[in-house]
Amino acid sequence: MRCSARGAIKATVNGFLLIEVLTACAILGLCLSILIPVQQWLVRTQSHQQDVLNKAQKRRILESQFEAQWQSIGKFGCSGVPRSIVIGNEFNAPLSNRAFASGSDWLKGLRLGECVAEYHQAGSHLVGQFSGCSINQINTFQLDQCSRSFSVNTSLNHDGRFNITRPSELIETSGLIASSEPTLWYVALGQAGRNGLWKKSELERAAQEIESGVEHIAFYPLLDTDGDGNADAISTEYGAVMSSQVIGIWVEYVYRFTHCSTLVTAPTSHVGSGSSTVVHYTNFRAKRWSYDPSCESVAGYLLELGVK
Repeated sequence: MRCSARGAIKATVNGFLLIEVLTACAILGLCLSILIPVQQWLVRTQSHQQDVLNKAQKRRILESQFEAQWQSIGKFGCSGVPRSIVIGNEFNAPLSNRAFASGSDWLKGLRLGECVAEYHQAGSHLVGQFSGCSINQINTFQLDQCSRSFSVNTSLNHDGRFNITRPSELIETSGLIASSEPTLWYVALGQAGRNGLWKKSELERAAQEIESGVEHIAFYPLLDTDGDGNADAISTEYGAVMSSQVIGIWVEYVYRFTHCSTLVTAPTSHVGSGSSTVVHYTNFRAKRWSYDPSCESVAGYLLELGVK
């Protein structure tokens, strides 16, 4: 009788333990079914936030680079002497030894005033000093006065000092002197195997990649057609415009803000290996740019020209 009671108690205890184990497994499964999607959501959210930060950071870098490169092709000083700004495409590219990116524009202009200094007359010479900027190989400069502008050649001392023989036609004894550098900007295959923004100075032998991750670019001058100082039209035509008419330039571009496995299969289209769907964008000149939104984006930037 006692054996029978003990067996019944043991069976009951074992039953309770089995129920507890099953209940614990059910609770654990329920918790996992909740926690795993939450964890996946947190990972996706963190990844999205990082993409947003990367995108904003890359865009700020590019906009700062645009200003540094192209503000100086606009008006300079008070003489108002106009200069030519030329915009073209890959079909009339001025460099035969570089593969210009298909579907992108190039821009050529006189980079005037990247380095600026005041000068004054000392006897038969004009003297002054550049400070806070790198002249490199530049030895062509522009003397600016309100009456006219002069192009001069001179060499600089190691500390940026200059001594120029005074041009005979010079009227005013003081003014501004600025570095003058004819430069071409374009998009081409970069050193990392992706497109980047390049510049080629006529004063230097080698081209320089100034910013990676620029896949496509287009330039549209904002023109002051009536001389009132305000933009009246935006031009989509290729060719030369005068700096005296150009108020600013709208830069339209596709940029790469993060690393991904997207592979280039055509000059203006991308096919991703396991990446998101390719997006096709028609720019203001009706050219189609294709990009992967998981690592690339389209943007525009309105750049006011002229050295401040």
